[in-house]
Amino acid sequence: MDRSGTAHEGARPCPPVRRRRCVLAALISGLLALQPVLAQPRAEADGRVIYRVGAGDTLIGIGERLLDPPERWRDVRRLNRIADPTRLVPGTELRIDPDWLRGEPSGATLGSVGGTATLDGAPAVAGAVGREGSRLETGADGVVVLRLKDGTSLVIPPASAVRFERLRQYLGTESTEARIAVERGGIETRSEPGRRRTLQIRTPVATAAVRGTEFRVRAGEATTAVEVLTGRVGADGPGGRADVAAGLGAVARRDGPPRIETLLAAPALAGLPARIETPAATLRFAPVEGASAYRVQVALDEGFTRLLADTRGPAPEVAVVTREDGPLHLKVRAISAIGLEGRESLARLEVAARPEPPLPIRPGERAVVFERTVALSWAEPAGIGSFRVQVAADPGFATPLLDTVVGSPGASVELPPLATGTATWWWRIASVAGTGTTARTGPFSAARTFEQRPAGTAPSGTVDDDRLELSWPPLPGHTWRLQLAGDAAFATVLREVSLDAPRVVLEGLAPGAYWTRTRSVDAQGVASPFGPAQRFEIRSLLRSAAGAPVRSGSGVPVELQDRR
Repeated sequence: MDRSGTAHEGARPCPPVRRRRCVLAALISGLLALQPVLAQPRAEADGRVIYRVGAGDTLIGIGERLLDPPERWRDVRRLNRIADPTRLVPGTELRIDPDWLRGEPSGATLGSVGGTATLDGAPAVAGAVGREGSRLETGADGVVVLRLKDGTSLVIPPASAVRFERLRQYLGTESTEARIAVERGGIETRSEPGRRRTLQIRTPVATAAVRGTEFRVRAGEATTAVEVLTGRVGADGPGGRADVAAGLGAVARRDGPPRIETLLAAPALAGLPARIETPAATLRFAPVEGASAYRVQVALDEGFTRLLADTRGPAPEVAVVTREDGPLHLKVRAISAIGLEGRESLARLEVAARPEPPLPIRPGERAVVFERTVALSWAEPAGIGSFRVQVAADPGFATPLLDTVVGSPGASVELPPLATGTATWWWRIASVAGTGTTARTGPFSAARTFEQRPAGTAPSGTVDDDRLELSWPPLPGHTWRLQLAGDAAFATVLREVSLDAPRVVLEGLAPGAYWTRTRSVDAQGVASPFGPAQRFEIRSLLRSAAGAPVRSGSGVPVELQDRR
């Protein structure tokens, strides 16, 4: 019936004489319909729970329905100063201590699952719910992130096994009571301060209990490690109780009192590169004072559920092995001598290692070239159609002599003429995947060096009668070989000498034309090609009885014949 008294469609009309009675019946029916809603407790800001009394409620009935044990209705009576527990006025608000409420079985929801993990023997999947009595196990690469209904986050790291012994939710509150047994491995928790119900982490050696904090627990055969990052944790074991504040850790033992010490500082990772251009790399960071080992996790996601590695080792280094390009996340902790893991550092880096660079072949590392036109070659990776090749006079390739893309595994470079001595060059190669606008150049190979040296130098010198005095530019660390021939093709070598210095004197030469050339030899025995030949001529002179050249009045030796 609407406010005008007209009956709605399908409703039985109410005679005018009974209209007041019908309205009263409708009001009662409405109140009864609201009763289940009004009878639910709600939490207040001060932590108290408010229960609004409904029609027919009694304290004994409220106790049987909501309280644990039901006899706590007497506590509710005292708290609210109720004279008659059997007569409650509907709409009255009763204050109830949340610790008096009865818990209902709750669950832990699997938020994310990485690697291998099982829940009650079946493969664990995101969205599944662990109940009281459930057992969760992670493999060597497995990580599971759980969430309780009150927002508490639990991380089960690799090689761990936990059992949910108690999971209870309490009416009218967001609080979850949880007791989790760590049978093997560890657990990491994050819970907001101020929770009303206890979170207990139990191991075979100790039990850690908190109401809101961030801490880690690891179970060993004879010890349990507790590391507190925020808040405070009470850890009870056979050797006594440890009250562990933020920034401290404790190792509980079966055979003695717990050991408490300050957590080690977070490792400094600022020096790690932001980009990796190789599929496998070892990255090193500064050691942490007091550390005996380090734990390093490498993951594909910032939640560290898609782990690539979870290792412990004595050296402050990160081993990175990847199968694909993209972002990579690192988590590093220093480990103390008693096995406590310290505060952690996080880092993000980018892997850009693909397409992988070809393997350079020629010139090899520290090869020596004497030609100005140098052939470059490299192995041809499968599926790569073009390559980018660079040659430069500096290892940073700031001003490349050559920077080009070629379609085959080979190229050549024209080196500039040597001004003096030798020159060192660097070269590298990169693969180019795809073509046109989709082409993508991978990282360069490691740069290789080669040395450019001059071929043998044509000697210069003077002719004095039957004596040749020759010299050529020095080359540090080298020796030389010199040849003397009677023809330009050096078909007939008249003399060949080894020299420690770039000079020589040849005496007793018969009149005629001669050609000379040199080659250099380094300390490793690498010899250069012979350089260009130089022509010299020994003239036939008129000599005295003593064998000395006869000179004209102007002092010029007199030749016996004209050789022009």
